[in-house]
Amino acid sequence: MDSFTSWQGRNRGRTVTDFEMTVYEYVSQIPRGRVATYKQVAVAISHPNSSRAVGTALSKNPYADPDGDFYVPCHRVINSNFKVGGFLGVTSTIQGCVVEARAKDGQVLSLKEQMLQDEGVTIINGTIAGPVSYRRAVTSF
Repeated sequence: MDSFTSWQGRNRGRTVTDFEMTVYEYVSQIPRGRVATYKQVAVAISHPNSSRAVGTALSKNPYADPDGDFYVPCHRVINSNFKVGGFLGVTSTIQGCVVEARAKDGQVLSLKEQMLQDEGVTIINGTIAGPVSYRRAVTSF
């Protein structure tokens, strides 16, 4: 796969590397309501020791616009300890800041937590609750 120039998002005009595109293609297939760990993504793309590089690629995600032609839902990738972890939004209203939202019970949630809960993921005290199983080898898309 050749490198190409991204066309949207905060990294507009930045050349996307082959590794980054492999990460983006894999993460784009994670369905709503499901999550994968950085390690699971690294293993799935045949770079098992590259969990941090997966995180770095996702931090540069130029395809975070759900209305774009190609959408990479990087909020669906979590830490190996099932903590939600950090997240930087990329829309013009967020401008790279972690935004807080209030749940119905008044609990303060990060934007990543809110997005995951809106997709049906259960989060208790910043940790994904219930089974976390997303592996390319056993999941059909």
